[in-house]
Amino acid sequence: MIQETDILIIGGGSAGFGAAYRAVKSGECTVTVVEQNPGFGGTSTYGGVNCWEPGYGGKGVHHILAERLQSTGVAGVAKTTAFVTEQTPWGVSQCCDEPYYETLERSLRDGLQQRRFQFEPQNMAEEMLHLIQENDTDHRVNILFSSVATDVELEDRKITAVTVRTPQGDVRILPKIVLDCSGDIVIARKAGCAFSIGQDSQYMYREHNAPEDPQQLINGLTQVFRVTPCDPEYVDEIPSEYADVDLTQWKNALYATNRPVSCFNYYPNGDININMLPTLPGETWLEWSPQEVAHVAQARVYAYWNWVQTKKQFRGYRIKTIFPMLGIRESYRLIGRYVLKEQDLRNGYSCELGASHTIAYAD
Repeated sequence: MIQETDILIIGGGSAGFGAAYRAVKSGECTVTVVEQNPGFGGTSTYGGVNCWEPGYGGKGVHHILAERLQSTGVAGVAKTTAFVTEQTPWGVSQCCDEPYYETLERSLRDGLQQRRFQFEPQNMAEEMLHLIQENDTDHRVNILFSSVATDVELEDRKITAVTVRTPQGDVRILPKIVLDCSGDIVIARKAGCAFSIGQDSQYMYREHNAPEDPQQLINGLTQVFRVTPCDPEYVDEIPSEYADVDLTQWKNALYATNRPVSCFNYYPNGDININMLPTLPGETWLEWSPQEVAHVAQARVYAYWNWVQTKKQFRGYRIKTIFPMLGIRESYRLIGRYVLKEQDLRNGYSCELGASHTIAYAD
């Protein structure tokens, strides 16, 4: 099957959804979105990172999403109610009765006053889809969920076609523009774009705090999971399917160092989202197969939670869900025509480059 489209968006996470929403709102182009999961949101929904951290403000579709989710009771503004200690090596974040804009003043507040936004992942994914559909009055959007871009065709260094594997079979898409919003810049790499991994050297961008030589040092991976209230005497044991995973070093580290440190984020319904750093070193994502990474990460979840229940006496909850995506903080990084540098931030980014170079603000 062959399809033509003005804009092809690879990835339906936060970036891909934002791009699709803006394109649909313009009403001027056809859009195709390719997303490997069954819905929108990526790491923030299927990866279990069901929390927007304190932000920098700014207008955008996030206000609409927050308002809709809060109005139905499946999301809320949250504050830190407990910090990490030796006995309880986790911070606690719980919902409070405050408006969404309280989360958008990070730079003006200290840690105790900062707020974040916590939400039910399935509801977030559904609201993202609803927003796209509501604004797609001319039926210009084609969303391919549970689909993966597998190949590209080039002509004079321009992408002319992208092959996508869907549940119904392969589709050859002919785009005018490709926006690679995937975490691993999968299409950019297939097209031959330059990229880097780990820490760049001082020489590459003349950044004062970069290492003298490049380093293959990558931020850790997190396997986020969710626990739900249960009998206080219940303890989660490690399932037999993980018997092949050697957890000796992992357990010894827990006993000796109280690491990893976690965030316990309470959902509005009383369940807890647990985000621990790290579950695995970041390098494993590039060195192991995805199946091996997932298997070991899930085994470590059970070992960690058993330790929390038995050694730290955090009882009354059992594992409800291990999220299907890993929380990957860092992998391949595109080397674009311009790359944001340390100097830009120190000198004042908006003054240095001007509005014409700005796509979005983050922290």
